[in-house]
Amino acid sequence: MTGDWAAIIAPRLATVRRTPLRATFIERPHRFAARCRLRGGREADAHVPNPGRLTGVLAPGCQLLLDGPYPETRALAYTMVAARIGGSGFKARSCGQLQPPRAGREAGPVWVCTNTLYANRVFPALVSHKLFPEFDRTSSTTCATRLDDTARTGRGPAAPMIRSEVAHGRSRFDFQVDGMMVEVKSVTLASGAAGLFPDAVSARAARHCDELAALAAAGHPAAIVFVAQRGDVESVAPEDTIDPAFGAALRGAACAGVLVMACALDITPQGATRARRVPVRLGDA
Repeated sequence: MTGDWAAIIAPRLATVRRTPLRATFIERPHRFAARCRLRGGREADAHVPNPGRLTGVLAPGCQLLLDGPYPETRALAYTMVAARIGGSGFKARSCGQLQPPRAGREAGPVWVCTNTLYANRVFPALVSHKLFPEFDRTSSTTCATRLDDTARTGRGPAAPMIRSEVAHGRSRFDFQVDGMMVEVKSVTLASGAAGLFPDAVSARAARHCDELAALAAAGHPAAIVFVAQRGDVESVAPEDTIDPAFGAALRGAACAGVLVMACALDITPQGATRARRVPVRLGDA
């Protein structure tokens, strides 16, 4: 079942600018670059911090949000942080924020965060705001370290103990929440109200599933968290037509005891302002 929206205090989309720069997408000459038209008509290239195809997100003429400009020593002056998809006009709330469509209502335009790493930056806020109570039910007195300053949201409820980029044997995982190893996966692809992962073949993601499955089989708690970086999805599922090996690995991990969870973010130009739990539909390949 899709959960209710909960307000969160999360990092900003942009790190150089307080408010991202508006631009229009022209083309993607290669995987990690996008050609954009800035307001005033000048063209510029922006770094795309996303190895996926961004299918259904980037289309000629769509609106973008850019961070930058960065120092001239950097190859690309800007970084693309979000793209706008969908129909016409957001419905405004009384506080003036943008509101994603609700189930059963006509979909309006939605900002999709195109920075894969933003899902990881938001994850500590999701944990501290108790979006995943499963973490509260799994505790360990070993290998637990307080959330460091770089991962703190700085405000809001206190978070459980969490570490980032944790090595375990030959593997390295995104987070350790108390005693649980966690991998976070950014979701941008959607079909209707279903978020899908991945949008390109990802042997690395399949390997993470296998490594977490081995941990779970040995009695160590483990989890995979899908973060849909768009507010218009109501579930998440493996995209078996693109990467059947990942779908098989994910189902194998779930059978081995790995927790598989998901949420959706309400993305605005300032960053994620709300989040809600959505179910993961594993189904059959």
